[in-house]
Amino acid sequence: MMRRDLARLFAFAAPASATVAVRRAQSASLAPPSPEAIAASSQPNLKHQPPALQVRGILLSGDIYRVLTADGQTRSFREQDLGFKTDQGVRGPQSGTPIIRPAGMKNGRALVIFSEPQEITETIKRVS
Repeated sequence: MMRRDLARLFAFAAPASATVAVRRAQSASLAPPSPEAIAASSQPNLKHQPPALQVRGILLSGDIYRVLTADGQTRSFREQDLGFKTDQGVRGPQSGTPIIRPAGMKNGRALVIFSEPQEITETIKRVS
């Protein structure tokens, strides 16, 4: 009877101890990724985007932004649904070519990403 109890105990404990040993070996041999590696893997390269994402102009009429893209399309956004950011990094957009990207879970929100802060005021034109 005692032999069966020991066999059950070892059968139960062996997978748990093996899992712990594997986890320890993995954590000891793998260094965590650097912040630069994490950023590079999660951010697209904004320098090489299709014309449908390249912004040629932004018109503001009342509380509606109209974003004109290089492929000739115009998309309208309510003021609170369009955000503006800058990215001066290596993967940021080319100077003078802002990029529009979806933002959030729904299609109604977007971000326009510029390479320099002054491009924001140069690109947005108010119309009556």
